[in-house]
Amino acid sequence: MPETRRRTPPTHEPGVPPASRDTLLVAASYDFRMTKRRVTLSLDQDVAEALEAVSGRSMSAVANDALRDALAAEAHRVALREWLDELDEKYGAPSAEQFAAADALLEAVQRGDADATSAA
Repeated sequence: MPETRRRTPPTHEPGVPPASRDTLLVAASYDFRMTKRRVTLSLDQDVAEALEAVSGRSMSAVANDALRDALAAEAHRVALREWLDELDEKYGAPSAEQFAAADALLEAVQRGDADATSAA
């Protein structure tokens, strides 16, 4: 006797395929007020492969997050440059000696020389 399967009514709208578990998880955390725009990007092969290798997330989601982080970092750099320009206007630009002292301090910090940082 052939096995019969009980047919259950669909739990999704007619004509719309049922969502997978992963899609439901993403949809549950997605801000539906955020609009998306489709764009085409040409990526270096190694970058595309790295994006594809991030498991559990779409390439678009990973790229979107990386670009958002890069834009935030650039905005921070712009704000820092503006602040440094304001300091230059208020106090004057640092002298060559001050730049040399700052470079020496930075190198000491990068080496982990705690004595040099306490002298500053």
